[in-house]
Amino acid sequence: MKARATLFAAAGALMTVAVVAGCAQPTTTVDTQLAPPPTVTDTTGPSSAASSDGAGTDVDVDSAPGAPQAGRSSTALRSVANYFAVHFSKFSPFTFDPAAEWFDSWQALATPQLVGKMQVGLIDEWGWTWQQQVKAFDSRIVGTTSVSVNDADDTAVATVVIDRLVLGINDTADKSRQQTRRYRLQLALRGAGDIALVSAVDESAPGQ
Repeated sequence: MKARATLFAAAGALMTVAVVAGCAQPTTTVDTQLAPPPTVTDTTGPSSAASSDGAGTDVDVDSAPGAPQAGRSSTALRSVANYFAVHFSKFSPFTFDPAAEWFDSWQALATPQLVGKMQVGLIDEWGWTWQQQVKAFDSRIVGTTSVSVNDADDTAVATVVIDRLVLGINDTADKSRQQTRRYRLQLALRGAGDIALVSAVDESAPGQ
């Protein structure tokens, strides 16, 4: 009897441990705090100068240029430059993944070297939008994009001027302000059936 009582007691203890273990839930700490806006100096910020498109969610169908064309003609290179600049110049820090949406909108038209450079320089390019809590959107091409081709070294230079709007997160549409930016794009030419790729970007305000 004594041995049987001891056995029942041991079994009861094991059942108690099993129940407690089954009820226990793993604890996972999730950091729900957003990183604070980066502190940077606004080097491209609001001015009355030109710019291009950048955030996929802000693409304005009416102002978006036609699809990039393959080839080395001025027409084809202009289509690449226009499409790239319109998307490169837009950015919204209020989307689910601002950086990913921006890169996804233009990186297919860029060399790996330029993509890598912009991954490092993202804050220099767009930190002012976080600081000022604004987005840059509705990029539109101004005038005709100039293209200069150098067949000797398979390169071209295109200059694109763009107007875009800048709007605060809590502002109504009538509070938007216009910026104009100039983009000087270096293009790497490829075969006649391939689309040229942008290898370098120099952004400035018209007149600079």
